[in-house]
Amino acid sequence: MKTTTRRLTTVAASLLLLSSAASGYYHFIHFTSRTGPFVPIPEKYDLTALKSKTLYYFISDQTPTQLATGDSLPGLISQIRMAAKAWNDVGSSDLRIAFGGLATIGAPQSTPGVDIVFDDDIPPGLNALGGIQSIGSLTTASNGTTFYPITRGIVKIRKDLHDTPSFAERLFRTLVHEIGHSLGLQHTLTSSVMSTEITRATTRARPLADDDVAGISILYPSATFLPRTGSMSGQVTMNGSGANLASVVAISPIGPTVSTLTNPDGTFTLQGLPPGSYYVYAHPLPPAFTGETTPANIRPPLDSSGAAIPMSGYFTTQFYPGTRDPNSATTVFVSAGQVVNGINFNVASRQAPALSSVTVYGYYGQNAVYPAPILGTGNGSTLVATGVGLVPGANQLASGLNVGVLAASGASVRPGSVRYYSNPYMQFYVAPVFSWAPGPRHLLFSTTDDVYVLPSGLLLVSNQGPMISSVTPATDEKGARAAVIAGNNFDSTTRIYFDGAQAVIVKQNPDGSLVVTPPAALPGHRANVVALNGDGQSSLFTQPSGGPSYQYDASDAVPSISVVAPPALWAGSEAMVEIDGVNTSFIDGQTVVGFGSSDVVVRRLWVTGPNRIVMNVSIGATATPGATSVTVATGLQLVELAQGFQITAAPSKTPLVIVPPVVDAVAGTTGASVGGLALLSVPTLAAPPSALSLNVGGQSAFVVSSDNSQVVFQVPAGLAIGPATVKLQVQNADAIQPVLMNVNPPAPLITGGYWGGGIALDAAHPAHPGSVVGLYVAGYPDSILTADPGSITVSIGGQTLTAFSVAPVTGGALIQFTLSNDVQTGSQVTMYVAYAGIVSASATISIQ
Repeated sequence: MKTTTRRLTTVAASLLLLSSAASGYYHFIHFTSRTGPFVPIPEKYDLTALKSKTLYYFISDQTPTQLATGDSLPGLISQIRMAAKAWNDVGSSDLRIAFGGLATIGAPQSTPGVDIVFDDDIPPGLNALGGIQSIGSLTTASNGTTFYPITRGIVKIRKDLHDTPSFAERLFRTLVHEIGHSLGLQHTLTSSVMSTEITRATTRARPLADDDVAGISILYPSATFLPRTGSMSGQVTMNGSGANLASVVAISPIGPTVSTLTNPDGTFTLQGLPPGSYYVYAHPLPPAFTGETTPANIRPPLDSSGAAIPMSGYFTTQFYPGTRDPNSATTVFVSAGQVVNGINFNVASRQAPALSSVTVYGYYGQNAVYPAPILGTGNGSTLVATGVGLVPGANQLASGLNVGVLAASGASVRPGSVRYYSNPYMQFYVAPVFSWAPGPRHLLFSTTDDVYVLPSGLLLVSNQGPMISSVTPATDEKGARAAVIAGNNFDSTTRIYFDGAQAVIVKQNPDGSLVVTPPAALPGHRANVVALNGDGQSSLFTQPSGGPSYQYDASDAVPSISVVAPPALWAGSEAMVEIDGVNTSFIDGQTVVGFGSSDVVVRRLWVTGPNRIVMNVSIGATATPGATSVTVATGLQLVELAQGFQITAAPSKTPLVIVPPVVDAVAGTTGASVGGLALLSVPTLAAPPSALSLNVGGQSAFVVSSDNSQVVFQVPAGLAIGPATVKLQVQNADAIQPVLMNVNPPAPLITGGYWGGGIALDAAHPAHPGSVVGLYVAGYPDSILTADPGSITVSIGGQTLTAFSVAPVTGGALIQFTLSNDVQTGSQVTMYVAYAGIVSASATISIQ
C-alpha cells in the first residue's frame, strides 16, 4: 500500500463532565423507546449490593466428566481463577472479582454472584458460553443514571474436555472471554479478548486489550478512570438516517484501540480513550455465521417491551472524515477529561461487507500462531490469512485485494507478496522497517470498493517467544522445594506458571535457567509448566501441546480442614472465623477462602501459619439458612470441607455487631498502630464509654469516646504486628461476636520541613497558603523513593493534597507539595502523610 503524508487537522474539543452511562455499548443495552432520545441503559452489577464492591464466582461441585490427557481438576480450576484474576486486576474498574469456592449451584442466595458450571448444553465447536442469567428491575443510581442490576451471571463449560487441555492458549482465552460476558460485556471488533475467537489477539501472557479495559471500566469506573481518559462523540448516518449498531473504532498505529457501537439514531460516545492521536473509522458488524442469530453474535439493544432494535444494515467501511484510505484520513487528538465532538460519518449502504472476520497466522516452525509474531531484528516472515471474502475460490483472490500496515508503523507488506495460498487461505510477506518498536500492529485489507481493518493483526517482538526445555525438581538454599526451569528467551518480564498458579522466581542462574518455588499442590499432582513473557508471547507459541511438566511427590501427606470455628453464624452477623488445617500450606497473600455462597463474604483474611487462617466474615442480612461448603485454595492446593459451615436464621432480637474494618481514627486507613487511636463501627450502639468494656489482643483497651455508633479507643501497648482479636462488651446487652483488626507497624514520622525557598517550618515562620512545602519523613518503605509522587498524599486540616516530587534524603525521604489557597490556617493545623495505605503519625504545621 502506497504511503503518503497524512493530513493532520485540529478538531475542536470541549471539556465536559463525563458520565459512565453516556457510552454506546459493547454492553447489554436497553432503551426506553424506539424513537428516542436514546440514552443507553446498561445491565450491570449494583456495586452498592456487593460488600467491598466484590463479586464472587462459584465453581460447580458437579465437575467435568472427562479431561484432556495430563490435565486435572485442580489444574482446570486454577485456569478459571487465573482468567477471573485478569478482570479483577483492572485498576480502573471498581468491580473486584473473587473466588467463592466450590458450590452446589442453584442453592438460594440473595446476593449477586456468578456461577461456573459444567454442562453438555453447549453448541458443537464451542468450549464454553457465558452471559447474564437474571436481572432485576430498573434502578436509579445515586448519580441519577439508570441501569438494570445483574442478579446472577453464568459461565457454562463443556463437561467433556478430553480434546481441550486447560493449560492451552485457546481454553484460557475462552474462559476470560466468557467471564467477561458474565460481567456485562458483549462482543467487540477490536481483536480484544471480548472479540470472537476468529479475530481475538490476546494471549495468556497479555489476557486483556485496551478495549477490554475500557469496556469494564465504563461499566464500573474508578474515581480516576474518566478524568484520566478522553472521549469522542458523533453520528453515523446511512441513506439519510442514523445507522444503528455501527461499530466506531478509535485506533492508534502503535497504541490503544477502543471501540463502541452506535445508538438507534446513529449517535455514539466513545469513552475510555488514553490521551493521544487516533484514526477513527466506522465499519459494519460482520454477518452472522451458521448457528448465530445476529451479526457478530451481538444481542441488539432492547426497547421498553423487550423487543430488539436490529442493526440498520451493511455499509462500506469509512475513515474519518469520509475516506476509505487511511493515508487521507484525519487523526483526532484526545485529551484527558475532554470530549471531542463532531466525529461524524455518512456511509454508503451495501448488500454485505466485501471482507470480514479475518484471522492472520504466523509460524514458529510448523506451529501456527496468532497474533502473528514478527521479529523486529529479523528479515520478516510470511503470514497466512483466511476470512470471509478473501479467497472466493481456488486460485482466486478478492478483486483488487491489497494488504498493508496502518500508517506503515514499524512494519510493511512486501510489494507483490499478496497471493493465493490454498483455499480458503492467502499469504503475504511482512518485514520490519527502520525505527520499529515492539507491540501490536494493525493490518489493512482493501479491495476495489471496501476496506477491512484488523486491529492487532501482527505482533512485533524483540525476541522469539520463551521455550521450556526441562523442569527439574530441586531444593533451594533453605532446603525447601524448588524447581529449575531451563530453556530459551527468558527475560526480566518472564513469569512461570504451574497450570494456572504463578511460581515465585527465586533467581536466574548464570546459564539462564530459572530457580522457582513451585506453588502448593496436592500430593502426586502433575502441573503443566508454562513461561509467559511481557511482550505477549508464551512458551505455548512454540510448544502448543504443552512443554515439560512438574510432578509433585505422591508421598506427601494429604491436606484437610480440621476446624472451622465458629461452624455457624446467623444472617446479618459479622464475626471472626478461624480455619485450622492439617498438612496444609497456607501462605499469606496467596491463600483464599470461599464459603460456596454469595451471602457469605470474607472481608479480610490473615494467614498466621501453614495450618491456620483467621478472617473477618460477613453474612448477608437476607441470607437463606442452610449449609455451605468451605474451600481453601493456595496455588494448586484445593482443600474442601463439604457442608462445613452453616448459615442460621437471624435472632428475633438482633444483637449488636462490629462491622469491620477497624480503622485508624485519624486517617481512616485500615488498621492502627500500637498506641494510636482506632475506630470501630457498631451500628445502633447508644452507650457511653463507661458502659463499654473493650479487649484487644487479650489486653484491656482504653475507650476514648462512643458516639454515633462509633467507638474510638487506644490500641494497647505490646501487641504484635498483625491480626488482633477485638472483643466488645456492652453493659446489659447480649454478647457481641468478636472481630479482627490489623495492628500496623509503628507509624512513620514527619521529622521536619520547610516552605518557600527553604524557610524552616516552625511557629515563628508560618507557611503561607499557595506556597510550596517540603516535609522530611522517616519510616516509610524504600519503595516510596521510586513511587509516582501522585500516589503520595498529605492531609492538611482535613484537606488532601498530592505530592509533586519525592527524593531521597539521609534517614528517609523529602516530599514536596503545594498548599492550596483555601487551606486551613492556624498555629497548629493537623497534618499527616499517606502512601501505599501507610499513614504517618500526625504532626502540626503553622499556616498564616
